[in-house]
Parts: sequence; C-alpha cells; structure tokens
Amino acid sequence: MLVATLTLVALSAVFTNAYGSDQYTILDVYRASNMSVEDYKDLLKDLDVVHSFKVLGSSRVLFVVKMREDSYEKLSKINLPGEVFSLPAGDLSDKMQDLGVEWKRWDDLPDANLTLFERTLELKGEPLEGLASHLKAFGEKISHVVELYPNKGFFLLGRTPPKAYVVVSLPFRCRQVRYGSDFALNYLNGPGDSSTKVEFVA
Repeated sequence: MLVATLTLVALSAVFTNAYGSDQYTILDVYRASNMSVEDYKDLLKDLDVVHSFKVLGSSRVLFVVKMREDSYEKLSKINLPGEVFSLPAGDLSDKMQDLGVEWKRWDDLPDANLTLFERTLELKGEPLEGLASHLKAFGEKISHVVELYPNKGFFLLGRTPPKAYVVVSLPFRCRQVRYGSDFALNYLNGPGDSSTKVEFVA
C-alpha cells in the first residue's frame, strides 16, 4: 500500500509547488502496537521527519515527513509495520496566506498537551471554488485561536473529500478533558457540511 501511494505523492508535488509551498507526506500508521514511536523513527532515519505523534490510548502513530528530491525513492524502500497510509500534504499556514487569511506561523510546537483535530469537508458535488471559499471562511473563523495557541496544520492533496490535520498545544487540556470536543464543535467545525475528529496525542 505504501509503495502504491507514493505515485500519488509524487504527482501531488506538482500541485503543491504551484503554491510555492513545501511538500510533505503524512504517514498515518494503524495497528502499530508492537513498535514504539522511536522504533519507527529509526526506520525513517534517512528521511526528514519533522513531527511525530502517538495517539493516546491507541496503537495509531503519525509521522510528518518533509519531502526532498530523493525522499520518494528512500520512502519506497522502507517497509513500515502496521497498516500504513501515505498522504501527500501541504502546509496549512501557506495555504491560508494564499487565500488572504491572516494566519500566524509558529516555528515550534511544544511536546506537551497536544490535541489533534482531523477536519473533513463533505463536498457533495460542490465545485472546487466552493472548497476555497469554505477553507477561507474556516481560516477566518479560527484565526484568533491560531494566534493564541502553538499549532501545526497540514491539508491533504489530491484527496476527496478534502481533509486537514491541525495539531494544537492546548495548556488546559489536562484540566478540562471535555473541552477538546467543545473546541472542535465551536471553532473547528465552521461553516459548511463538515466533521471534526478530536484525538489527544503525545
């Protein structure tokens, strides 16, 4: 599955470069119970892994790889245990700036109190122009949250329905666990027909 999806990753690089954005691949690994995050990172040591996340209470792990010219060949030779989905992605902050949304770029993401928001937009026949409008409205709605809390966001390329991953450092997560769901509904759902899944990660 990993090798097959690398073709999509390579083709998506053309789309991403049109926006002048870096190219990433999100490796979303399920059923990784027999290996630690460090074990996986050792297998990926020849690649530029910029972020790694373990979903708490689950065997799921995620890695964000910054793609370079030789990354596709290197990645194709790596056999990662588990059910692996290789997802081409772009930087969400770059995309928001392209759309004219003021979106603070954070250089660092703290290791503590991280919450993953997976946002999926159900287009249901809506043209691509509608997607851009929705994404812009979504960005404008939560830009004040992005300003306050360190985060990293990525949007998937060549995927239907469209999807974005946003990891936010929320200092109150441990004191108010249920706030994560309220945060997703009140801020991250935004306008349009969409859904947001909330996961705590480390």
